Amino acid sequence: MPFISVTTSKKLDQSQREALCAGLGKDISIIPGKSQANLMIDISDGRFMCFSGEAKPCAYLAVHLYGPAPLEKKAEFTAALFGLMQEVCGLSPDDVYISYQEYPNWGSRGIFK
Repeated sequence: MPFISVTTSKKLDQSQREALCAGLGKDISIIPGKSQANLMIDISDGRFMCFSGEAKPCAYLAVHLYGPAPLEKKAEFTAALFGLMQEVCGLSPDDVYISYQEYPNWGSRGIFK
């Protein structure tokens, strides 16, 4: 089950939150074996964030994956995320950071994998 946490200083309206969820749900399939059916998303908007020493519009996305993903697919997914954040939130790729954590073990649906 992938989990994506989106933290942004931008205050999003409901249609923007839904567009982010839809876009993340579509784009997660870039990563082999991942799909919207198992994707969990947390969106924290309107947060006070400082970047480059000043309060400004920015975002940080943390992508958590069960198991390793191919480097070229993470690069493709990263490009899609930058595009999505620009399209939905109006944030320049220069103002968005994305990190990945890949776990060898995961618990879901009542079991430890």
